[in-house]
Amino acid sequence: MGEEIITEVKTLFPISEAWQEHKVRHICAAMTSDPVDIEILRRQAISKDGLLCKELRKRVWPKLMGVSIYHIPPYKGPSLFSHKEKAQVILDVNRCGRRIPKDFSDVRCTELQDELTRVILRLLITHKELCYYQGLHDITLTLLLVLGEDVTFAVMNILVQYHLRDFLDTNINYTKQIVNYLSPILSLEDDELQNFIENSECQNFFSLSWIITWFTHVVYNEQQACRVIDFFLASHPIMPVYLSASLVLHRRDEVLAQECEMSAVHGLLSKLPENLDYDTLINEACELYDRYPPSTVASYGGIRLNDGLMNRTYYKFQRLTRRQRPDQILATLPTPPSHNNWLLFEENMFTFLMRLLLYSSPVMIGIAVYWWIGHQQVFEFIKNTNYLL
Repeated sequence: MGEEIITEVKTLFPISEAWQEHKVRHICAAMTSDPVDIEILRRQAISKDGLLCKELRKRVWPKLMGVSIYHIPPYKGPSLFSHKEKAQVILDVNRCGRRIPKDFSDVRCTELQDELTRVILRLLITHKELCYYQGLHDITLTLLLVLGEDVTFAVMNILVQYHLRDFLDTNINYTKQIVNYLSPILSLEDDELQNFIENSECQNFFSLSWIITWFTHVVYNEQQACRVIDFFLASHPIMPVYLSASLVLHRRDEVLAQECEMSAVHGLLSKLPENLDYDTLINEACELYDRYPPSTVASYGGIRLNDGLMNRTYYKFQRLTRRQRPDQILATLPTPPSHNNWLLFEENMFTFLMRLLLYSSPVMIGIAVYWWIGHQQVFEFIKNTNYLL
């Protein structure tokens, strides 16, 4: 199976360098191992050039989210176009024409926009607690161009519960809190630069569209957009903030050369240069994350780390992606694999043990005290009667 994937990739993607073939072989070996080696897939998605090509991304992106492409249930809910956000979703979808590849025919463009609308409305109907935000369609479109409608829904169905959850909450303060991680990171790394931005009265709003759309709203090159998606799918949900910090730090000299006032600084930072080296920016973002993990940044910036859902649920998401079966096995199974059921069992068992510990603690302490008092009396009796002799 691994050699078949390699042959297919080589047919569709020109491998011109030895390191590329080495990378493809690593990815294919991780994909075909049982269970799938998710840590290798994450490392390869983050490293140079990410997952390289559409053919690999079609296979790896679902695995990074714990999705089986062979067990996606059909939609059986109410009419998609009955949702209250329908009008806003359609408006946003109709405005994303510049993101659609230029070689698409008019018919294919219309089909793609219809698919995008259906995926988003299906997500909102499936998760009634979620609130649509402008920019969700940009991320969804990037996935749709690679995965197709059904798999895009399955992957987004995980993302909206974990990596994007705070942005979809009815309480906008969760989104503000995520964006507020940027200033402490900049201050920890380059206090002079952060003070300049702060003195210009340019708040972090320039980074809002970067963070909530995973840069897909501002990166028009599809290969670059996919490279960034590789990175975010394999990383902590707050990693878009670290990439934003990396970008600002990368443009340090340009920022400090501006007049220290809001319109000049915001105008510069809100527009991305076209020739950015995203591999370099991603490496620098990873270094920032290692030096200043979210807990350090939250403590330094006075942010309550566990107020948002993305931080609190990340460990649960990591467990969701464990013990995945490879595609060559999943394709033969008539029902979905049981790793999600095992995850549920783990959670229920953990909850049971914690409750058992909580409720039994007073009893155990009482027994220990009773045992200690009883033995103290026995020791005193033996001592007084000289039985120790």
